[in-house]
Amino acid sequence: MNGIFSFFVVFLIVIGTKFACGNELIDEVVAVVNGEIITQRQLEQVIFLGGGNWEFEDIIEDFILYQEAEREGISVSSETVEKALVEIKADISDAEFEQALAQGGLTV
Repeated sequence: MNGIFSFFVVFLIVIGTKFACGNELIDEVVAVVNGEIITQRQLEQVIFLGGGNWEFEDIIEDFILYQEAEREGISVSSETVEKALVEIKADISDAEFEQALAQGGLTV
C-alpha cells in the first residue's frame, strides 16, 4: 500500500509539472484521457520513477484517479510530498537521488 501511495504522489508531481512547463517542444502524444493529453515524456517519467514496473493501463487508471481528485478538489499537501520524498531519499544517497531526478528529467 505504501508503494502505491508513493507512486501516486510521484505521479501527481510528474503530471503536475506539465502545467508548470512553459515554452517547450511538443512531445509525442501517447494517450488522451478525458480530453487531457499524456505525452511520451510524461509516460517515460512515470515509468522511470515507478521502477519500470508499471503497465500502460495502470498509468492510465492512475491518471483518471488524478483527474477525479482534481475535479473533487482533492490535493496532496506539500508536507505529504516532502514526507514521501524523505522516505524515497532514505533508501539512496543524495547523489543517487539527484542522478535519478536528472535521468527522469525532473527537479525538486
